Amino acid sequence: MAITHLYLVRHGETEWNQSLRLQGHLDSPLTDKGWDQAKQAARLLEGTELSAIYTSDLGRCNDTAQLIANRHQLSLTQLPGLRERHFGPLQGMQLTEMTAQQLALCNLHVDSSPDATPQGGESVRDVWHRSEQTLADIAGNHVDQAVAVVTHGSVLAILLQGLASLPLHPVRSGHYENGSVVGLAWAH
Repeated sequence: MAITHLYLVRHGETEWNQSLRLQGHLDSPLTDKGWDQAKQAARLLEGTELSAIYTSDLGRCNDTAQLIANRHQLSLTQLPGLRERHFGPLQGMQLTEMTAQQLALCNLHVDSSPDATPQGGESVRDVWHRSEQTLADIAGNHVDQAVAVVTHGSVLAILLQGLASLPLHPVRSGHYENGSVVGLAWAH
């Protein structure tokens, strides 16, 4: 059986992570702690022979991925399919400013539907479909190789739930710290 080893990495902490502001497709720079987390993720992968590094096309992931790429002398491949969930007009809001209905649309309540969609944004199920297809394409292009995939916290949660055939809901799946590295073996 052929295997692709995928190392899923959450970007380092950003200023908006620190202030509990919903980022979505908007961007915020890494904090000093975020740079340290990104460096730690790069160190964790240092002994792994990576064939490629894929990243969300948002700056916080690119900054994190570049530190990994530098240690492996690889270039980055940016893929919009790895982007954070689009939260529509709720992007940029602090969680403490949001109403219960807005939090539910963002699936930040445990009883929220995976099909809840902020106006102009994406549902959890939408993110699952695009990110799983992107990950399947990456795995298919790197049979019997190892690759790093730098993405976002809720994308990580959604991917890992879906791949484990669990109900899709980012709050129920736990929290992946900034700079986390999760290894998966994708069987072909």
